[in-house]
Amino acid sequence: MANLALINQVLFNGQNAPMAKYVSSKKVVGVSATTYTSNYFDVVFSTALVASNSVAGTVNGSALTATVYATSSAATLAAVAVKIAAKSGVGSAVVIGNKIRVYPSNANGAVALTSFAVTLGSSQASVSYASGSIAGVAGTNVLLANLDGSMSDVLTVSNTVAAVKTALNTANTTNSVNAITLTVKNNDGTTASTTINVNQLLWAIDDPTDSADGIVAYADAANDRAIVVVTDENGAAVAALANA
Repeated sequence: MANLALINQVLFNGQNAPMAKYVSSKKVVGVSATTYTSNYFDVVFSTALVASNSVAGTVNGSALTATVYATSSAATLAAVAVKIAAKSGVGSAVVIGNKIRVYPSNANGAVALTSFAVTLGSSQASVSYASGSIAGVAGTNVLLANLDGSMSDVLTVSNTVAAVKTALNTANTTNSVNAITLTVKNNDGTTASTTINVNQLLWAIDDPTDSADGIVAYADAANDRAIVVVTDENGAAVAALANA
């Protein structure tokens, strides 16, 4: 996430490092449900699916694996919608009666739905397409701000509030992970243990010079500067600790 924060200095391995006053460190400070206007693209089936029907199609040039009728027409269309939603450029896909409505990941963008067809079974629904724009699509406002609370901005996304919170580790069902302990690797070859509150974490990546290690950025206790350290834990290990 490209970000900007107002800070006075950055520490690298505990040492002051000469940095510009503005550095990339904006963080999420709030999440709330909202609605927005989006383009939509429909795959319309002329009638309900029947036993043994098989549905296939292409989304943005990428073919779907065939979906065979299971349980009911609605359940089968729902299974197709899941496959559509997983394709690049798709924000979500929902079943409405005998059609699947597809929303692009960019609300003003498009989704190419082609080659959809129903085969097998005692009868086959025909397929047509429709498109338009609709208000009231459910989404989430993600509030971003600098470490000092300035320069706030709102990003509207198609993900649900629950999905965003899960990604941010703020929907931990047991609320058991409030802090994690990392092993910081100092320049002199020594190591030191440090405990970081989960809500202070800004980002974590693998160390480009050693993928077994990590580079972690977190806000200090006053929330007015970023601290960057090399750790014995790589990016995946830090994420696993935060989401344990």
